[in-house]
Amino acid sequence: MILTDSAFPERQFDATIFRVEPFNGGLFQLVKIFLTDKEGLLKPGRQIQGKILTGNHNALWVPSSSVINLGQNQSVFLMNNGRFTAKTIKTGVHTGDKVEVLSGINENSQIASNALLLTDSDSFINPD
Repeated sequence: MILTDSAFPERQFDATIFRVEPFNGGLFQLVKIFLTDKEGLLKPGRQIQGKILTGNHNALWVPSSSVINLGQNQSVFLMNNGRFTAKTIKTGVHTGDKVEVLSGINENSQIASNALLLTDSDSFINPD
């Protein structure tokens, strides 16, 4: 993680993320970091900005509308023999309108673009 000071944006500090916790009912994230500031350049109460460097990696991404959250599991509706059936998947990063799929389907899988359209309020989804 790289931090910059709002008063002196040209100064950058390296930091290590210690913990990320939901804050204010999950609307925001509270991030605790470890930072070495031997010169004492950062002052209490001063606003800082952080950038998390994630790097690049190849992944299978699907639209978030294709994924239905069943509590402890996430599923998609997979086309199987001409009809959609629920399939449990393991997800990774959720960002904006995309979800990373770690396992359960592959890049050749045909899935419904909007999982909620295939359910109704009385349905019980039983994925494989």
